[in-house]
Amino acid sequence: MTYKLYQEYILKYPKTILLILLIGIFSFSWYATKLEIDASAETLMLDDDKDLAYARIIEKRFQDEDMLILTYTPHRELLSKKSLNTLKQLTGELEALPQVQSVTSILNVPLFFSPTQTLTSLADEIYTLSNSSPDTSLAKQEFLTSPLYKNSLVSEDFKTSALLITLHPDTKHTRLLEQRNALQNKNVLSPEEKAQLKKVERSFKEHRDRQRIIEEENIEHIREIMGRYQQEASLFLGGIQMIANDIVSFVKSDLVIYGSTLILLLIIILGLIFRQVRWIILPIMICILSVLAITSILGFFGWEITVISSNFIALQLIITISIVLHLIVRYEELLEKYPHASYKRMILVTMLSKSKATTFAILTTIAGFSSLIFSHINP
Repeated sequence: MTYKLYQEYILKYPKTILLILLIGIFSFSWYATKLEIDASAETLMLDDDKDLAYARIIEKRFQDEDMLILTYTPHRELLSKKSLNTLKQLTGELEALPQVQSVTSILNVPLFFSPTQTLTSLADEIYTLSNSSPDTSLAKQEFLTSPLYKNSLVSEDFKTSALLITLHPDTKHTRLLEQRNALQNKNVLSPEEKAQLKKVERSFKEHRDRQRIIEEENIEHIREIMGRYQQEASLFLGGIQMIANDIVSFVKSDLVIYGSTLILLLIIILGLIFRQVRWIILPIMICILSVLAITSILGFFGWEITVISSNFIALQLIITISIVLHLIVRYEELLEKYPHASYKRMILVTMLSKSKATTFAILTTIAGFSSLIFSHINP
């Protein structure tokens, strides 16, 4: 079969077949622009994980809020007038953002022992740093010893304080997620339920993509505000939204950096080994076309890459170059042994002698990665 394929088609019409191949890949490559990255926590969890199911029940029951954490380390004492004024301005700017519901800091948390208050006085008014003039030494002692604030709102050395930035809840995301999970957990789905599941999955993805843009803008705005106060204090941002947002940018960066770096290393190594321009250009072109084809397929089927699968370009390049190198080395061996043979004959013998080995190498690679589907490792 390989003999007939190369003898009657590929070697007989090489330019035509190469042109068709290039036109096909480059025409299909438009779908590579549709490649998307999913950095949500869902990609790192098993859908049938009992702990995940329990966590979702608890989250639904107690309405867990999504929040970001901003650490504030002023260059002066934490309870100094200048530091508190800076913190107040920072809090005000954060609260003005459309996605921020509230900001909790040492300014607005209740003080019960600065000084000690009776239950009657607590019912009338709760003292805070912003609405009263408490004794700063007592306030510091309360922040450092109270189980509510110690090692959570302030650090042990009392140099750093945390701001809890509570975000507006995304009720639509929660509703769509519950609908999708309820349908996915059913053993048997009717045709109507299958259609409903596809509709819910599509709505969930569209909403997630829109929400991701909003969250990214919110993170950017927070970081812009942080930048204006870097001279007054050291600020660091944390939280699930920030991590998910940064992971997407990291993955995009990795795809470009690792892919381009690996191609550069391959060019250098191929040049050192073969010292011929054709054995540099040809393998690199094959690798690039291979990556372009796979990326287009992922975009065509809407298969999103995750943190786990983001190194697929490096894997694709390594697997492809290993096969190409086997063929090049075999061709060079035959060329040295039969220097007067025609290049078509040399290519045919090369492919025939390496077809079985290459086929089995490809099949074992496919089998190895396909086994992950049945390994119960969802990512």
